[in-house]
Amino acid sequence: GGALIALIHLGLLLASVRYPYFFQILAKELKKEGYEKPLLKGIDVESSLGRVEKLMREEKPYLEGDFSIKSLASTVNLTTGQVSQLLNDKLDIDFRNYTNQFRIEHAQQLFKEDPESNILSVCYQSGFHSKSAFNEAFKKFTGLTPSEFKAGSKKKRKG
Repeated sequence: GGALIALIHLGLLLASVRYPYFFQILAKELKKEGYEKPLLKGIDVESSLGRVEKLMREEKPYLEGDFSIKSLASTVNLTTGQVSQLLNDKLDIDFRNYTNQFRIEHAQQLFKEDPESNILSVCYQSGFHSKSAFNEAFKKFTGLTPSEFKAGSKKKRKG
């Protein structure tokens, strides 16, 4: 039994070295197949995405401390799985990054309106719960730290 298992493992190892693309494609298909559940079947995808976008832009629920995928889903009459798959499939983004995009846009607006504003204050006003998460997201979406962005906003106002 042990020798047979060792031979199978050796065969798989040799096959993966000889045919690496086969195993990459196989892994990709298995992952895809596991995710492709009929979550979006029977719903109007474009209309649902439009409702999510409109809600985020007009009502700004991401500024609330208890905002979650569950609260977003219930507001737009979808399940959390449907919202997740909608964002992943149609916008190629996960919920956390989708939300952080809006939060960072809001923070940028606050800095532009008042370049003297406190970074921690803007962090909390934008819906973040910690300065480290705020700094990380800000750098990811703008390429600048909040301090660097704030300094740039001050220069633009003076000039």
